[in-house]
Amino acid sequence: MFQGNFQSQDVGPHLLAVEDLLQKHSLMEVQVTAIGETQRRLGRQCQQHVNNGHKEAPTMQARLDAFNKAYDK
Repeated sequence: MFQGNFQSQDVGPHLLAVEDLLQKHSLMEVQVTAIGETQRRLGRQCQQHVNNGHKEAPTMQARLDAFNKAYDK
C-alpha cells in the first residue's frame, strides 16, 4: 500500500510541492506507525489463542504471518 510512495524519487518542482510532499510523507509515517501498533496487538491476541489451543489457531497464525510479511515489506 505505502511501499511505492516511500520509494518515490519525486522531489517537487518548487517549494510548495516540496512542502506538500513532506506533509504526505508525515501522514504516511503516522499511518504506518498505527498499522505497526495494530500488528503488535494482533500478534499478542493471536498468541493467546494459540496458547489456549483455539481450533482456528493455525489459520489465525497463517494470516498473521502473511500480515507481518506484508508489513515488513
